[in-house]
Amino acid sequence: MAFGRRKEQEQPDQAGEFSGEEVIAGGDSDVFVPAVSVTRHEGPWDADSLPDGDDIERVDLGSLLLAPGPGIEVQVQADSATGKITQLTLRTADSALQLQPYAAPRSGGMWEDIRVQIASSVTSQGGLVEEVLGTMGVEVHAMVKPSDGSSGLAPARFVGIDGPRWFLRGVFMGAAARDAQAALVLEGIVRDSAVRRAMEALPVGAPLPMAIPSGDEQVDPEMDTPDDLDPFVRGPEITEIR
Repeated sequence: MAFGRRKEQEQPDQAGEFSGEEVIAGGDSDVFVPAVSVTRHEGPWDADSLPDGDDIERVDLGSLLLAPGPGIEVQVQADSATGKITQLTLRTADSALQLQPYAAPRSGGMWEDIRVQIASSVTSQGGLVEEVLGTMGVEVHAMVKPSDGSSGLAPARFVGIDGPRWFLRGVFMGAAARDAQAALVLEGIVRDSAVRRAMEALPVGAPLPMAIPSGDEQVDPEMDTPDDLDPFVRGPEITEIR
């Protein structure tokens, strides 16, 4: 599943406003792209702009810093040679949450385009989808075909947060996809998380690299997410369309 992003984006993200311009050399003339300045009032946070007095202890996964809390299992699929995480899932007894940070443009606003493409992908596979104003802004609530090929549809709740040059996508599964009370703990983890955007140039939509911290017992690199809680085996990929 590939996501695309329209070249022009006129609206600011959910928690910021346009400020300044980014100059991009383009052929015979320069192209001026508005840069977004994000002022966050709640998490997820930018790792370089944590609020004053923040003393939360977070697990350092590279581009994503998490505070799982007691009773939360952090499960990853990782490359055994490099230690790079290819899929990250947080689990409670009856729910799961996949998280993935991506590189985003300075102009922000990826979530608006991505919602359209999620809906198109889900419906093309026989699923059901609707946009809902939820606790994390505009969300995509869906009924998707299970990845194991079994009959019926499983609930999935997609959320997206635009940050300064990063985008964080979350997919709630199990009870948390349809029950607000069941989602509270996992939503709290998203709110307490922080994204670290490295300075190196990355293509828009490229996954920000995550890695297993050495010696951290809160992360289990050997456990896979059960198929019944996994509507997309690796999670949607994001690519830029120009």
